[in-house]
Amino acid sequence: VTLLTNVPYGMIMVSTNEFLKQKWTDPGKSLDLQTCLLASSVGGMVAAAATTPLDQLKTFLQTQQLQPACEQGTCPKMVGKPKGLKEAMQFIVRNTHSVSVGNIEKGGYYYYSVMRGLFRGMVPRVVTHTPAVAISWTTYETAKQWLMNIE
Repeated sequence: VTLLTNVPYGMIMVSTNEFLKQKWTDPGKSLDLQTCLLASSVGGMVAAAATTPLDQLKTFLQTQQLQPACEQGTCPKMVGKPKGLKEAMQFIVRNTHSVSVGNIEKGGYYYYSVMRGLFRGMVPRVVTHTPAVAISWTTYETAKQWLMNIE
C-alpha cells in the first residue's frame, strides 16, 4: 500500500519539477536558486494534492489496528474491518455521504461527497510537502552543482 502511494507521488513530483526547471531556465544558463525553489515547490504541491486519495487509503489501512476500544461491530461507523484496498476504498467512499451540502441535486451530492471524502486532508498534506520538497530538491541541486564545479 505504501508503494501504491509513494511511486505515483515520486513520479508526479519529479516529472513536474524537471518540466518546470526546463521551462523556466533559459537554454545555456545554469539553474538558479529561485527557479529551483519554485519548481520543486510546485512539484511537491502538485504531487501531494494529486496523491491525497491514495495517501488517505494508505493511512486508513495502516491505522485501522489502532482502535483498541472498538471491537468489530461496536464502532458507530465501522462494522468489521476492511480487508484490502477495495474494501477500504468502499468504506471511505461509503462513509462520506453524511456530509450536508445544502441544495445540490442528487447526482452532484454523491459526486461532491465522494470527492470530499477522498480529498479530505489535502490542505495539510500540501502545506507540509511543499516546503519539504523545496528544501530537499534545492539542497540536492545546489550540492550537485557545487560538486560538478570542483576540479
